[in-house]
Amino acid sequence: MAAKKPTKSRGEKSRRKRRKMKLSLRSRSVKKTQDHRETAGWSKIQDPQKVDDGPKQPEIVQHQCSYCGAMNRIPKPKRARYQVECANPDCGHVDSIE
Repeated sequence: MAAKKPTKSRGEKSRRKRRKMKLSLRSRSVKKTQDHRETAGWSKIQDPQKVDDGPKQPEIVQHQCSYCGAMNRIPKPKRARYQVECANPDCGHVDSIE
């Protein structure tokens, strides 16, 4: 016959006490001012669609020659100071704008 295991006295605890864990999902409450919609399925992010009309042409500025009065159409300058040469073949004046 096989020998039996010795029994422990009742004063000692045979097992550790198991912790009881509360398993729950926490969620923030929805404020009354917020719009709450419950939807099922996939969601998508809506970004504003950028319409690409091809290469952009530079903006055009009209400049009047101070010498002969001819109207010149030039691309908008990128700097504050620039020079404009008159397109009139008889004039050829250069205006400097600051």
